[in-house]
Amino acid sequence: VRRDEIAARTAKEGLTTKQYTRASISFCMGRDKIVVAPTRQQLAEYKEAPGWGVLLKPTVSKADPKGAFWCDKPIYFPYRDHEPICAARELVEQEQQFPVLETKRSATPLFCNDNSKPFTKGQVDRAFRDMIKLVVPKGKWSHFTFHSYRIYLACSLDAAGCPPQKIKRLLRWISDEALHTYCRDGNEMFEKWLDKAATADFDAIQVANMESPAEAVLDMVDYDSDATVE
Repeated sequence: VRRDEIAARTAKEGLTTKQYTRASISFCMGRDKIVVAPTRQQLAEYKEAPGWGVLLKPTVSKADPKGAFWCDKPIYFPYRDHEPICAARELVEQEQQFPVLETKRSATPLFCNDNSKPFTKGQVDRAFRDMIKLVVPKGKWSHFTFHSYRIYLACSLDAAGCPPQKIKRLLRWISDEALHTYCRDGNEMFEKWLDKAATADFDAIQVANMESPAEAVLDMVDYDSDATVE
């Protein structure tokens, strides 16, 4: 997600249409069951199986200000028990710890403070910096921003062989320029393709270097400077 989708510019601004709320998510419990406000019992039944996950309704964004491209296409997060990073599992746990009635979900930010108010961008930035300081050496703190995870995901999808159009779909990009900017190649890409190039055979040729019909005939007969080829 983008920062302005989960945080207000200021405390005074409050919740806006750009931010996700609890109404933005639905809970998939198998292929044919979607629940908007699940009970504690339903949440306790969550498991890693096909069709179990969380759906997110995209909101308008900087790349899609009118919602014409992505707002009609939900994002699905599969539920995984043991993966270190799993958005669906975290959202299920949040719902278990802080349940919200269906009638109040559209007025409750998806991520909020103890007063059910949206975080501000300043709060999000400070929390992100504090988190980075716990796991990253001091000299590299400035290398990371809130946007870094989107870059990481783009590079990981590309390295996994995900088609460019699917990367744009997953990250809700519209232009190919975003792919060019954020899908960055590492050393493995150069190693892989340069090693393959070293043993590859090819027979490509330019049109200008192709043999003409007249030249082909001359190669088959004794050349006579006074003769012509028709």
